[in-house]
Amino acid sequence: MKAYHYQIQLDWDSDDEIWVATVPVLPGCSAHGETQEEALREINEAITCYLEAELGVSASFIPPTPDISTLKKASKVLNKTEVARLLGMEPRTLNARIRNGTPFRAGEAEKLRDELAKHAVVLV
Repeated sequence: MKAYHYQIQLDWDSDDEIWVATVPVLPGCSAHGETQEEALREINEAITCYLEAELGVSASFIPPTPDISTLKKASKVLNKTEVARLLGMEPRTLNARIRNGTPFRAGEAEKLRDELAKHAVVLV
């Protein structure tokens, strides 16, 4: 099963007595299950279907917002100096954050996502 880095909202629907999982940045992407675990399994399948459909028919695809752990995984193949420039920070600051696992500050992850998307790069 593919792992995604989207924020998932999990809610209990007392009317239908099911757990409902949604992905706020992917409008209409939802799934449900009798247990939380089932709803989470199902939402991963729904994300896959959603992305396949969006990539096939629309340019409005919203890439996932990267976190520092995603950046760390990709750091061997990324030009970290250029990534730091895109974020408006010193390369040594970015390297320290990656090394220490320091989370992005408010707005930095979205800025990185948007800047990378301009170059057709998505971190997942």
